[in-house]
This record gives sequence, C-alpha cells and structure tokens, in this order.
Amino acid sequence: MSERTWRKSSYSGNNGGNCVEVADPISSGTVPVRDSKRADGPVPLIGATAYSRWIKSSHSGNNGGECLEIAPGVPGLVPVRDSKVRGGPILVVGTASFRAFVEYAKAE
Repeated sequence: MSERTWRKSSYSGNNGGNCVEVADPISSGTVPVRDSKRADGPVPLIGATAYSRWIKSSHSGNNGGECLEIAPGVPGLVPVRDSKVRGGPILVVGTASFRAFVEYAKAE
C-alpha cells in the first residue's frame, strides 16, 4: 500500500511521537491505517462499521463529567473518543499501548 497517499493526524506534532496515518478508503469501504513511524509495518483495514459500537468507561457517571469511550473489534487497535463530543476526533492507539495506559491509570 505504499503507493497510497497517507495523511498524518492533525493532532500529531513533528517530535516523533506516536502518530496514526490514514489513506483514502479503498473500494470495499475500508480505511487503511498505519503507524507513521513504521511505514513498512502492518496496515490494518478498518471498515466503516468498526466504530458503530462504543463502550463508555465503567468509571463514568451520568453527570456529564470527563468520560472516554472505546470501540471494540478493531484488530490490534483501540479507537478512543470523548463521550461528550461524539462527532469529534477519534484517537486510535495500539492495543498494547492502550493496555499500558489502563494499567497506569489503575495504579494512580
């Protein structure tokens, strides 16, 4: 898929941090996604229905506080969004990175 035009997340800086890139959808309606630091790495194809089911954090209440939601079912990736801004940006992180984040949050 190296012939595709890849776009880095507008939330990514130039400091070499964790960045996600996407390419235009392919004919089957799936979107190629990759780690910008591993251009030759795996390129999962994420379908439009992948984000159709969101799960709110078990620590979220109904008071409109700061809440995260994740969309399960994307192999190797965890889409994350702000539950108060459902039409806003979606952060997509690797499964291992998300697990490390959850373990860190549990320890705090």
